[in-house]
Amino acid sequence: MTELRRALAEINAIRTQVARGTQFRGYGPRSVAASGVLALIVAAMQARWSSGSAHDATSFVGVWATVAAVSAPFPPGRPSPARAASMLDSPAR
Repeated sequence: MTELRRALAEINAIRTQVARGTQFRGYGPRSVAASGVLALIVAAMQARWSSGSAHDATSFVGVWATVAAVSAPFPPGRPSPARAASMLDSPAR
């Protein structure tokens, strides 16, 4: 019976480690602020640039697709110590 409990404890530890490595940790305040500032700058530039010309859907989508591509690699945030502890305490699904 002791071997069974030890094996179950090892399985639980492995599941916890795998869950910790694959869990989405959310976006941190710096990455959200950076992408927001970038979007505001591009929106202001686009308002000035396209104010006199006809609206071109291709350039509009191209500009915002570029903004999304530039914003994509912004680093994710780290959970707070309390959130990290609660993630470790919760059972793996």
